This record gives sequence, structure tokens and C-alpha cells, in this order.
Amino acid sequence: MSVSVVVWMGHAPVLAPGLSVPESAACARSRDAMAAACARVVGHEPHVVVVVGASGPRRGRHWSVVHSPIEGDFSALGGPEVRVSLAPAGDAARALVEAVGSAAPIALAAPGPLDPRALTPAAHLSAAGWAGPTMHIAVPRAPTGAAEVGAAITRAAARRNERWAVVVAGNLSHRLSDRAPAGFSPNGARFDQHVRRAVRSGDLDAVRAVPADWAEEAAEDCMAAFAVGLAAAGKRRAGTELLAYEGPFGVGYLTAILHDAERGLPSVLPALARAVIGWQLGLGPQPRAPELPRAFTRPAGVYVSLYRREDGKLRASAGRHEPRWDTLADEVADVARRAATQDPRMGPLRSDELESLVVEVTVLGPLEPVDDVDRINPKIHGVLVSTDQRTGLLLPDLPGLVRPSDQIAIALRKAGISPREPYVVHRFTALRIDDST
Repeated sequence: MSVSVVVWMGHAPVLAPGLSVPESAACARSRDAMAAACARVVGHEPHVVVVVGASGPRRGRHWSVVHSPIEGDFSALGGPEVRVSLAPAGDAARALVEAVGSAAPIALAAPGPLDPRALTPAAHLSAAGWAGPTMHIAVPRAPTGAAEVGAAITRAAARRNERWAVVVAGNLSHRLSDRAPAGFSPNGARFDQHVRRAVRSGDLDAVRAVPADWAEEAAEDCMAAFAVGLAAAGKRRAGTELLAYEGPFGVGYLTAILHDAERGLPSVLPALARAVIGWQLGLGPQPRAPELPRAFTRPAGVYVSLYRREDGKLRASAGRHEPRWDTLADEVADVARRAATQDPRMGPLRSDELESLVVEVTVLGPLEPVDDVDRINPKIHGVLVSTDQRTGLLLPDLPGLVRPSDQIAIALRKAGISPREPYVVHRFTALRIDDST
């Protein structure tokens, strides 16, 4: 085993979940994206979580590894109810220090309180249900050897035959506007734009190619931690995804999945759907259920969509937001049969069509009730609207949809629900996988 998932998020205390301060509303999208990223981490069921950032017991040149319990609250910011208590990762931390060896200056840190910036990502992990072994690596003030530390994380996990997760914690530019902590610099915005574009395109190596003067003038505190995460992810990265970016208060907050090993594996899901449809149309034998990665063994809501390869137009689809089968594979197989034969809008599929279609499988995350539509990010969240008798669902990240109100309006129309009727809104995250490549 080794590092199975690496995520990136901001560490400003205002981003902590459940913290009720006036500034929180300005960064709601980042907080929601951080919650989604930590849910992804917890879904991997890691043995150890490693948080690395420019916070905690920072030293001059040494990387400091906190191996005592990650504990504290946000009383200093008026949030004593937001508490963190994560188990220590003492043995894993010692294994990491041993794996680094002389490649970089690194040492275990003495037990002591952690500052709110160090507690912010830990609070999101805790809110996502994580309470297991966690270590915090404090980036030194003059960092060297970041790649060596990242590579050592991978080696330590492999030597212990464990699955580790890495959380990169750091903000982008601190100079996006006149109200920024370090004042305004045009290179601050250029720095953020470069990083954002590189992550969105999945070219993480390009992040490191940002001009040095941009990075220096941006007053960023993320690049050393990012270098650790990049090295921990290794060369065979998969599943890079930009979840959110915003720049309130003149500071850039980026949330992303840098690497998700299991997102590189479930191409078996559209393959299963295609094989089931082929069997249904008499083109092949009944397929056997494939062996799925750990994160895809639990039942979930599923949608299967079939698109014409030549023009991208929808040919058929079917799905449900709540699972009816005990395994995800059985759910995909059942929904695929329905998509091929029971879409009333477009008629059943013909056997000569399948080869010209792209098969897309969307796996839905848990439903969360929503009281404030501003907590819906259309890029991240789909919506489900419902009354006692009717439901309407809209998947996330649809072209042209940027406002939650538009998402809800379309879902209401699909369900035949009047906006004047009482209805309930839920949000959910989703993973799309297709066989277009």
C-alpha cells in the first residue's frame, strides 16, 4: 500500500467548519469544497492522515512532525464549540522521520498546542468523520527538501503496508487586493491564475513552473507544502480535480483533489454498464460483476447516460438517487439495463447503436438537506428537490449552469413542482466516469 489520495485546501481559520463569524459567508464555497475534499479522504479509509502546511511548530530549516494528538478549539476566534481531537500517529511519524533519513532536515516536534491555522484542516477532517491517526508536518521557514519529504511519505506508507492520505494546507496569494494582509500586487493575481489553470487542466507539474517573482510577490504560503504533496502522489497521478477557488479578503483559497488513486480504477463501471447493455441487446454474454476498489464497494445512487459519440447528444439515460441493490456493481447493472430499454423519452436502444455511443456512469454521494441555497456550488453539488409525491434531480457541473437558483428551477420543472409549492432541497456530490477515451 502507499499514498492513495492527496488533497489541497486553504488553512485560514475563517474556513473552519461550524465557525460562525461575519466573514464566514464570504468563503462558503471554499468551506463546502473543503468538506467535499475531506469526505473524499475519509472515503479511502486511510490508516494515517498526514497534514502538511506552513503552520504549527515551524522552525528555521527543520521540518517538524507533530506526532502527539491533534487537539484544540477556536475559542480565540469566538468558536469554542468547534473542537478538534484526532488520534496521534506516533509510530507512523517515527517511520516517516526514519524514511527521510539524511535527505532533508526533519525531527519530531515536542508536544504543545497548535495554532488555529493548523487546526483548520484537522477540523474539516473531524467534521467528515475522521478521528484516526493524524500527523501534522510544519513547513520550515526556510524550506529545503520538500520533494524528499513527500517521497519519504510514500516510502513510509509502503514499508508499513498502510494506506495514507495527504492534506496539503496552504493559501495562494495574500496580495489580491488593497485590503489584503500584505497589500496589493498585480503578480499576486497572476500567481493565482497560473496555479488555478494548471490544477484545472490536471497539469500539476506546471504549478511548479510559476515564475519565481510572481510567487515571491504573491506572499504565498502553499508552494512548499504543495511540493510535498506532489512528490507523495508520485508520477502516476490520477483524478486531479479543481473543486473551488475564491479570493475574499485579498487572499486566494484553492481547494482541489491532487491525486486519487481509486479514481483511476473505476473505469470498470462504464465497462460493466456497456457489457450489460450489450448482453441486453443480444450482443454478448451476461457479464460477471467486477472487483471494485474499496471506495466503490458501498451501495450508492447511480445514473447511466448514453451519448452519441459524433455530436455528444444524449441518446438515453436512467438512474435513481437512492440505491436498491446491496452493491454498487449490481446498481450499475440494473440502471444500465433501464437506460438501454426503458427511457420513455427516446425509445429503446437498437443493437447497431451501442458501438457509436459513449457510456457515462455517475455515482452519487449522500444527500444533505440544504436550508440556504448559497451553500450549493453548482460545479460541485447536484440538487434534489422533492415534495411528498414528486422528486426532481439535476446532476452537478452542467455546462452553462453557474447559479444554484437556476439548478433548483430546472429540477423543479423536471419534477412538475411549482416554485410556489412547499418543497425540500437536498444537495449531493457526484463522480462521473465515462469510456470516451
